[in-house]
This record gives sequence, structure tokens and C-alpha cells, in this order.
Amino acid sequence: MKISNLDFGFPLIVIDDYYSNEELNLIWEELIFLGKKDVLYLGSNPKSSGALNESGIPLKTNYSVFLDDLFSYDRNFSNILKVNRKIFNQWDNIISQNDHWFYKNLHCVVYYTLLSYYEHQSYYGLHRDNSTATSLSWFYKEPKQFDGGDLIFENGSKIEVKNNRTIIFPSMILHEVNSVIMEEQNLNKQLGRFCITQFLHTSEHAITKNKN
Repeated sequence: MKISNLDFGFPLIVIDDYYSNEELNLIWEELIFLGKKDVLYLGSNPKSSGALNESGIPLKTNYSVFLDDLFSYDRNFSNILKVNRKIFNQWDNIISQNDHWFYKNLHCVVYYTLLSYYEHQSYYGLHRDNSTATSLSWFYKEPKQFDGGDLIFENGSKIEVKNNRTIIFPSMILHEVNSVIMEEQNLNKQLGRFCITQFLHTSEHAITKNKN
């Protein structure tokens, strides 16, 4: 696990090789299973996060599902929901090298998890998240079979999508995902861009009002 602290005019934490091989195997087991079960909804579907722009047009064309809803009966049925608690277990280590006041005063106690998948021409337009901090973890099968899918902030700063890379930033910062471009022979084979988003909240009350 390699932690980098960046200053884009706001504090950004980048963690490469975040999950261990054992954790990655558990994550991929669930990604493949859910992909085969067709439980991921198009971005315009009301069962997904369904963000709209000012004209009422969907901001995104990816597929997504809230894992907390999907596994509401028992979160322990989800490999991802068990493994991604790592962010709390490793929190002190993650922020120990960052002196910014945002992280020094950030004490998140709950999170909500959104699983997203991007294939050809999938994107997510400029938006901000309704949480305190956002953690994004990216996954794809190697060798990489797509272009694009990078995270771009309002000021033009960009973070390249990389397998097993996690980034953490203030949720209020506007951000977007540029279009994923794939060749036709690679479509519908789970060769695109997976993202596990954790919306981090500072109280139980906030999570009921601010799912994004």
C-alpha cells in the first residue's frame, strides 16, 4: 500500500495497491457474480443513484447499484462490504502523513457503498457527492482493455484510473468521469472499469438523508 498526498487546491489522498491479493480475490469474486446476475442498473434508472443535471438529463450512463440495499438482509453476505471496512481499520495510517485540517478533523463513523461499472461511452458528468468525504476504488481486468475513465476535477486536475487504486477527497469538490472507450470485441465481457465508491459520513443521521 503506497500512500501519496496531493494538493490540487484541495487535499487529495491517493493509495496505490490498496487491497491485498487475498482481498482482491474476494472483491473480484463478487464483481463477477453480480455482473452475471445483471443487478447493476443503468444510471438513468431510478434504482441507481439517478443524478440529473439542471435540465433533468441523467448525468451518467454507467451501471450501478447500492450494495447496502442489495445486501440489506445481511451485509456479511457481501465480500465487498466486509473487505471495504479496511478504510476504517487503516484510517489512522492513511491520514497520518496528511497535515491538512480537513483530514485531521475528519471522523467518519458510517459509509454507504455504491458499485459502478463503465463500458463503452459510459461517463459521469460533473457533480458533487452528498457526503463528507468520498473514497473511490478502481478495478479492471488486466491487461487493460479500455481508454478514458479518468477522474477529472472542476479545476482541470486529473487522476488516472489505475487498477487497485483508491483516492479520498472532500465530497463537496466537483468531479466527473470522462468517457470510457472500448473496442467492440471487448464489450459485455466485464472488461470495463469497475468503481467501488464509499460515501463517508460523520453521523448515522446523515446517511439516511444523503445517499448519493
